[in-house]
Amino acid sequence: MRVKCEETATSQYAIIWGFSTGNIRNVVRIHRQERRDCSTDRSPNWKVADVILAVAPSIGRERAREMVDAMLAWTIARHGAWFWNGLAGDRIINRY
Repeated sequence: MRVKCEETATSQYAIIWGFSTGNIRNVVRIHRQERRDCSTDRSPNWKVADVILAVAPSIGRERAREMVDAMLAWTIARHGAWFWNGLAGDRIINRY
C-alpha cells in the first residue's frame, strides 16, 4: 500500500511539474519524435529525461525517467489514439 501511494504521489508531482513548467509538451513531443524516427540507440525515455534534467538537474536521471513515464501515461490515458498515431515500435513506454 505504501509503495502504491508513493508511486501515485510521484506521478501527480510529475504531471503538476510538467504543466507548471510547460515541459509536458516537450516531453511528449520529443518522445513521439524519437519513436517516429527510431533515431535513438537507447530508449526514447532516456533522451526525454534529458529534457527534464536540462531544466532541473537536481531531479536526477532515475526520477526524471519516472516522471517521463508518468507524463506519457497521463497523455496516453487522455489522448491515446493521437499519441500512438504514426509511431514505430510496440506500445510500451517505460522501457529502459
